[in-house]
Amino acid sequence: VDLGIKDHKERNFSGDNLSKEERSALKDMRSWKDVIVRPYDKGIGYVVDDVVNYENRVKKEILNPQTYVVVDDPASEIVKINTRIKDWIDKYPESLSDNLRDWVVNENASCGYYYLLYKAHKPEKGYPGRLITSACGSPTENLSKWLEFHLGPLMDSLPYRLQDSSHFLRKLLDYNSVEGNKTHSIIHCSWDIEAMYPNIQNDLGIEACTDLLNKRTHTFPSTESIIE
Repeated sequence: VDLGIKDHKERNFSGDNLSKEERSALKDMRSWKDVIVRPYDKGIGYVVDDVVNYENRVKKEILNPQTYVVVDDPASEIVKINTRIKDWIDKYPESLSDNLRDWVVNENASCGYYYLLYKAHKPEKGYPGRLITSACGSPTENLSKWLEFHLGPLMDSLPYRLQDSSHFLRKLLDYNSVEGNKTHSIIHCSWDIEAMYPNIQNDLGIEACTDLLNKRTHTFPSTESIIE
């Protein structure tokens, strides 16, 4: 189980799928200083943008006081976070093995970072950006892996879970393959939720997770340790 948590989400490298010319071109692009190359949102291509414009777009997102808080001393904040994680481990020692206790706390942690993906499917809005937060190397990275290891399987119990667009299409194919469903009239509709994740209330998310955790057949680790 320890190895399963530590290796969670890691991918095996299957080899280079680019030619030498393509690899050389990418290497050359990495040396560009005045432009930045970012993938489009939804994985449908790439965009080349001016660095200054890109930075202004990111600042517009992260300087929103309703979502983010500016800190003056990031290093001290990292220490505080690690202290909170250690206090949590002391409170729920049965939730982690000795090996995982040492692994969860990253004493060499650094700040996470942001990057922006352009929404190519919304040209009428000036190609707005989707801000992605990466916790790689941050104090919560390994603890997040531990949480996802235990929370992820619970998502499969949800009757209306959709992982992505491909999953949605497979659901439609499954529905249409059932005899009798082809004659039904189906109206397809969708909603565009702006800044969905930042707008999810923490209390509602905790309530939903608590409900799923309490329905587990095996209640290890405890619901209280995961929720806290």
